[in-house]
Amino acid sequence: MKNAESVVIILADDALGSGVVLSKTGYVLTNLHVIKGSKELVVICSCMDTYEESRFDAEVIKIDEKKDLALLKIINPPYSLVSIKVSKVIPKVGEEVHAIGHPEGEIWTYTQGYISQIRYDYEWDYDDDKTEFIADVYQTQTPITEGSSGGPLLNQAGNLIGINTFG
Repeated sequence: MKNAESVVIILADDALGSGVVLSKTGYVLTNLHVIKGSKELVVICSCMDTYEESRFDAEVIKIDEKKDLALLKIINPPYSLVSIKVSKVIPKVGEEVHAIGHPEGEIWTYTQGYISQIRYDYEWDYDDDKTEFIADVYQTQTPITEGSSGGPLLNQAGNLIGINTFG
């Protein structure tokens, strides 16, 4: 799948999630619930030869608590880091979409589905967190589970159209 090399693993204190590289300078977008409360963050990319070379420390730059988003910055990112292309086209109901993430620790896993509805100002929460979230969301029938959070939702061209948040 196009842009798969721009998907990273996020290792937080008590969680494993996904993220997407927004720029070659090391900015990564993920879900806040993936990294919330963590003191140390590690980003693992697929752009290096060995696991040890692929691990990079990261810091939180900005969060959007209501939309469950977090912007991270890789400290000393590698030159080989690949950034994703962001779609300029808003998808429609019925369009095919693709997800890449790390569900239940199974790294760089690909799934596909369709947008079944667009929900504006959709509200949700997670059982283990008292925070209530609100954002525009694409409801899809794309299979994702824990570990896919923070990974990209891609259109047919392989461009970013959203961040996978909950199943």
